[in-house]
Amino acid sequence: GPLGSMDPSVVTPFSRDDRGHTPLHVAAVCGQASLIDLLVSKGAMVNATDYHGATPLHLACQKGYQSVTLLLLHYKASAEVQDNNGNTPLHLACTYGHEDCVKALVYYDVESCRLDIGNEKGDTPLHIAARWGYQGVIETLLQNGASTEIQNRLKETPLKCALNSKILSVMEAYHLSFERRQKSSEAPVQSPQRSVDHHHHHH
Repeated sequence: GPLGSMDPSVVTPFSRDDRGHTPLHVAAVCGQASLIDLLVSKGAMVNATDYHGATPLHLACQKGYQSVTLLLLHYKASAEVQDNNGNTPLHLACTYGHEDCVKALVYYDVESCRLDIGNEKGDTPLHIAARWGYQGVIETLLQNGASTEIQNRLKETPLKCALNSKILSVMEAYHLSFERRQKSSEAPVQSPQRSVDHHHHHH
């Protein structure tokens, strides 16, 4: 079965298989919410990491189980843990295009998902979503304050990573409206003629 080398007669919430998976990891991979309730009630560690540094939350987000993601968050799973590649659960949800898991993480607690943290390549979740062209994911990240300015190790911003011109325009439109909001909150209101000109300047 999914527990691999574990002998069911001796499995406890603290058992490990050959990948370092606890039963809670397995329940997350299989999308088994009721099993998660049971294991947590028996003392399973919600933030246990496997040999790749992944928590059950990482696996739920990779697989795209929104209800399990929310359940683990409810049980105080940390969205800040980085696996051995520096990926948070949000990075994985973005890599696999699981928009509902992205929303679960972001809406549950936008602070704890650390939208602007880079993995080992320096990619933020927005870099990844841009590269794959997941528009809904990109919009969710942008609406919640993800930065289009951060550079990865190759000195690319998320804008530079955009899959195609459509995805780029989605991000640029957001970027411009954000700049406009920044300006209007600082400066007194200008006449429309003066502000039309703003798209000519570059950073």
